[in-house]
Amino acid sequence: QLMTALSRARTRSPARVPDLLITLSRLESDRARLAEALAYVEEALALIANRKGAVDHAEAALGRALSAAGRFDAARAALERSLARTRETGAADGWEPLFWLAKLESRLN
Repeated sequence: QLMTALSRARTRSPARVPDLLITLSRLESDRARLAEALAYVEEALALIANRKGAVDHAEAALGRALSAAGRFDAARAALERSLARTRETGAADGWEPLFWLAKLESRLN
């Protein structure tokens, strides 16, 4: 159903596409389909490169997918970028990069 929604959004509501891609990335990451998860989040990042707030969210999703793929240094870097951008913009939902950073640290220690 999400793939159908994504297909429709691409033609009818392009502004929704990045959020759907991030959701698909999370689902694929949970299913351990890491190549697909990374592809979705990287596409989302490309689409929202200049949208404030959205990049923070996508960077956190990228960090999560990279961590699941065992790419811990890259995951940490993405999560730290997300957290820094969240702090710069004063966004209220900085919990996501903090949560995944803590989970990454606990996994490494």
